[in-house]
Amino acid sequence: IKLKIEGNRFTLEADEPAEGTVKLDSSTTPRNLDATASGGEQIHGIYEVSDSTFTICYGVEDTPRPKAFKADADSGQVLAVFRKATS
Repeated sequence: IKLKIEGNRFTLEADEPAEGTVKLDSSTTPRNLDATASGGEQIHGIYEVSDSTFTICYGVEDTPRPKAFKADADSGQVLAVFRKATS
């Protein structure tokens, strides 16, 4: 899976590819992420950036925005860690 974010646009290369707009809000703790796919699907989550990773946790199907980076079984939340591409 490959995630690319440029400005306010994202592209997800996966079994179910997606693209759309993303809003990153670094003024909150944890930082908020809101994304809308070109088909209208929306996710509301949190994110964290380190030197080598981009971590997101979000709710699916109207699940509230997570408050922590965890996704327990049957929670309706997804936790994903992306490694930054090396040049």
